[in-house]
Amino acid sequence: MSAVVEAAHDAIGIADAAGRIIYFNSAGRRLIGVAEDAELSNTRIADYHPPWAADLILREGLPAATRDGSWQGETALLTREGAVIPTWQVIVAHQRPEGEVDFYSTIMRDLTDRRKIERLLEEAHTELESRVAARTAELERINAELQAQIAERRQAELLLKQSQDKLAEAHRIAKLGNWEWHVASNQLHWSDEVYRIFGLNRKSFAATYDSFA
Repeated sequence: MSAVVEAAHDAIGIADAAGRIIYFNSAGRRLIGVAEDAELSNTRIADYHPPWAADLILREGLPAATRDGSWQGETALLTREGAVIPTWQVIVAHQRPEGEVDFYSTIMRDLTDRRKIERLLEEAHTELESRVAARTAELERINAELQAQIAERRQAELLLKQSQDKLAEAHRIAKLGNWEWHVASNQLHWSDEVYRIFGLNRKSFAATYDSFA
């Protein structure tokens, strides 16, 4: 069993009921920067965690493990150089037959790589959201411009229709008309008033130069 614990990639430690460190496996020592032969018996649980994590373990983790047998949660290790390593920690309370805690064992998994991946995913997600927002804004701008152009075109068509109606009404009142001759196609275009002046029906009269002549 000792060989398995020493070969483990996760940090594994043991502390007595008072919180004094009894054991750290090789992975744990490497993680916090403690030499393989360093004496740990004069250190305590709080010495290897940032204040917030130590407080969580001592106030919540150990009492819960004592009460329920085990506890797990996200904590952190503190290296000898002061770096904080995010971890997922499981604490198990080992009790004597009479019910008192004999010692605590813990296993801590380094979450550094996972946090890097999560951060990269979050950055990618933020970048994607930014690009989508920019593209959406661009499409909204283009759509607004198109709507404005459509409105302008409709307004121009309305003004043209109103102008044509006024011209036709003026021709009717003055009994004037206008015509156009398209030489290439030999087609005549008469205004409505010209048809009325000559007493011809637009539907039955072929408006060509020959028929007019």
